[in-house]
Amino acid sequence: MASAPASSQARLLDLQALDTQLQQLTHARAGISERREAVDVAAELEVTQDRAVAAATEASDIARLQARADDDVQAVRARIERDKHLMDSGNVAAKELENLAHEIESLKRRQSELEDTELEIMERLESAQTAHTGYVAQVEELQARLTSLQAAIAARESELATQEQQTQTQRAAVAAEIPADLLALYEKVRAAGGVGAAMLRQKTCQGCRITLPESEITRLRATEPDSVERCDNCRCILVRTAESGL
Repeated sequence: MASAPASSQARLLDLQALDTQLQQLTHARAGISERREAVDVAAELEVTQDRAVAAATEASDIARLQARADDDVQAVRARIERDKHLMDSGNVAAKELENLAHEIESLKRRQSELEDTELEIMERLESAQTAHTGYVAQVEELQARLTSLQAAIAARESELATQEQQTQTQRAAVAAEIPADLLALYEKVRAAGGVGAAMLRQKTCQGCRITLPESEITRLRATEPDSVERCDNCRCILVRTAESGL
C-alpha cells in the first residue's frame, strides 16, 4: 500500500507493543522455572517408587525365609523335647537311652546352626525393612515437593493466561482502529520477520537497530507523512515521529 494516515501508522506501534507482550507471555509460559524442576522431581520420584517396591518385595521374601527358618528351629526344639521326655519316662532300654542322648546332642548342634541362620535372616530382614522405610519417606517427600511445584506451575499458568486474555482484548481494540489494508500489511510483515512495525528514532530503525544511510534519510524527509515506508534492512513498517531525527 502507498499511504495511510500518520496517526494510524503511529497506532501500529501500540499494536506491536501488545504483540511483543504476547510473545513474552508465550516465552514466560514455556520458561516457568518450576517446570524443569518438576520434570526432574517426577523422574526421581518414579525411580524412588521402584526402589521402594523392590525393597518391599525383598523384605517380603526374607520374611518368608525367616518364617521357614523359625519353623525349622521349632521342629528341632520339639524333637529335643520329645527325646528328653522319652529319656525321663523310664520306659526305654539303656541302649535306646544312649541313642537318644546322642540324638539330642546332634539336634542341639542342628538347633544352634538353625538359630544362627535365623539370626542372620532376621538381620537381613531388618536391613530390608529399614531400606523400605527410607524409600517410603523419600517417596512422600518427593510427592509433596512435586505437588507443590505443580501447584506453583498451575498458578503461574493461570496468571499468564489472564494476562494474555487481557492483552488480546487490548490488541483487538487497537487493531479495530487501524485501516484494514494497513493492518493486513502489518500482519504480513510481522509473520515474515517477527516485527511488523517499528519507530524510526534518531535516524535508527528500532526494529533492527540499524542507522539509516543519509541518502535514505534525505528521501524520507521528502515523503509525505502519510506515506507508508519500510526499513530496507528488516522490512518492518517504519513509523516516523517527532523523534525520528528527520
